[in-house]
Amino acid sequence: MTIIKEKHPVERSFKSWIALSNGIAHQLDEERFFIFVKSVHAYHATNWKDVNFLKKKVLENNPGFDNNRLQRILDLYSILLGFCKVKHQKTTYIQ
Repeated sequence: MTIIKEKHPVERSFKSWIALSNGIAHQLDEERFFIFVKSVHAYHATNWKDVNFLKKKVLENNPGFDNNRLQRILDLYSILLGFCKVKHQKTTYIQ
């Protein structure tokens, strides 16, 4: 069996999301966006963690992207990356 290593997994997940989307409007668009965010975190893509870098890339690949949707996506992106940083901790309940 041959193992194929992806050279640019973050770029690939970004392209698959942005090529088929004009923002988060459909469930499949959301799933592709979440896969992209997860790949940014999993592969420690430092350039991609910058919101301004993402904004630049979105506008390069889709110049007609709606500004309101883009701002919501950037806000959600920041929130999701922050969520990914949180380490799993044992929860203590107060009774």
